[in-house]
Amino acid sequence: MKSIIQDCLSLSEYQALFSLTSDELGKKIIDFPARLNSFNAEMFQQNHLSVACDELYADPLKVKQLSETNLTAKTDHTITLQQFTQDFQHGFKENRYVAGTLPRLPFTNYQFDLLLSSFFFFFNEDDLDQCWNNLMEMLRVATEVRVAPLSENQAFLGPLMLKLQTHAFGIEVRSITVPNLTNSAMLRVWSQNCPL
Repeated sequence: MKSIIQDCLSLSEYQALFSLTSDELGKKIIDFPARLNSFNAEMFQQNHLSVACDELYADPLKVKQLSETNLTAKTDHTITLQQFTQDFQHGFKENRYVAGTLPRLPFTNYQFDLLLSSFFFFFNEDDLDQCWNNLMEMLRVATEVRVAPLSENQAFLGPLMLKLQTHAFGIEVRSITVPNLTNSAMLRVWSQNCPL
């Protein structure tokens, strides 16, 4: 699991990780935390609307340095990283790359149809309430949240899902097929009472 989380992910890898259909790519999507993934760059090339959000983007110089360091390493995801690097500066000016982090994301309520999170940070919290608060903030800005891959330590998943059901959220745990990940799953959560 370590490699796919830390490497730069492409659009095709996102489609596998989050079970994204072609129709769903046409939705307003936010990638958080987006890191150096090329998902946003590739979406822009295909005339789809998406925003990448990460606290890393608060320092564009740091983004450049990190990108250059990773490009020097010549990983399996060099092309993906090059796509991100070529798009970042222009996309940052267009507000397609936005600096932000929890506990408060810099977006309005239900600004997006779908939030994709390839970093299972809220499952790593020691506090179920903090897990809940993180997820609620993501659900504030998007009508549906998808988190993948699920953490191997899913101690909070059962209690969290029960709490979501109690509060009338729709939930689904779906198996996903991703290279280098066995027995992987994705969590879908959506608001059943959000405005149209």
